[in-house]
Amino acid sequence: MRGALRTPARQWAATLACTILAALLLSAIGSRSAPRAWADVGVAPPVTGRVLDGFAPPAQRWLAGHRGVDLAAGIGDPVRAATAGVVVFAGVVAGTPTVSVQLPDGRRTTHQPVLAVVAVGQAVAAGQILGTLTAGSHCAVSCLHWGLLRGRTYEDPMSLVGSQSGSRTRSPVRLWPAGHKPSQPPVALDAGPGMPMAVGAGQPGTFSRPAPGPISSPFGMRFHPVRGIYKLHDGTDFAAACGTPVQAAATGRVVESGYSAAWGNRVVIDHGMVSGARVRTTYNHLSAPGAATGSVVARGQVIGIVGTTGFSTGCHLHFGLERNGSLADPMPYLR
Repeated sequence: MRGALRTPARQWAATLACTILAALLLSAIGSRSAPRAWADVGVAPPVTGRVLDGFAPPAQRWLAGHRGVDLAAGIGDPVRAATAGVVVFAGVVAGTPTVSVQLPDGRRTTHQPVLAVVAVGQAVAAGQILGTLTAGSHCAVSCLHWGLLRGRTYEDPMSLVGSQSGSRTRSPVRLWPAGHKPSQPPVALDAGPGMPMAVGAGQPGTFSRPAPGPISSPFGMRFHPVRGIYKLHDGTDFAAACGTPVQAAATGRVVESGYSAAWGNRVVIDHGMVSGARVRTTYNHLSAPGAATGSVVARGQVIGIVGTTGFSTGCHLHFGLERNGSLADPMPYLR
């Protein structure tokens, strides 16, 4: 009788052991097929590598900064959705393969450089593969650039996984919207100390176009064609051919003339007070150094030649404007 009772007990123990073993095996298989979800928020980073460069919004909202995190990953590694959402972009931006997913709360994640295996409009689950990492990252080694946006405000994507470990700072950055213009366009040019009123091309009190040609890229937010990141384009690009003369937009004094790694050969002119604000204009990517520092130039005077030096993808003039030291859309200042 005791032996008969022992047999079912042994069978029950064996069954329990098999059940536990099967559960452990399934758990192990699951952990190989998809990243394990973070228990507190139900999401995980899109790749398993460490943070190479953290979230670093700039001190001023219009300046350059690192508006995401770089995660170590190898070329060909799968890139997964951090959380459930809908694919809203899968294509190439400024030469960089990109996938963007809209989350249920309206925020969007971005993943670069990623060759998509999903399509726009496709619903994805947390841990689902969005694509594979490809070459073309801005890191010294291969990496995934992972971003998070709420409207046009960048947030730290590591906050999705309940972590701020990738952040250099915890404050989100809000950028100017595309097409932002100064609320008070200038209407008059007032002479600064030792500076004559504008003469030459154009009517008094207005600035002149510095170069001919259509506008190839306006002031506003865009994906940088060289760096491949979404940032403010802080000027206006005129699609003029290399060798085209560049003219001073207004009378002023040259305060900088030289070479910059990003801007190439450039000239900066101080125009004194314009409608109560100190205004400077910049002329960038010139083929060679232009007017000498300290010289006074008149409106319409040639101060350089169109080129493609610095961070440039082709012949054009990048024309910028600073108002009281802050970047501004130059177009309202042109006649």
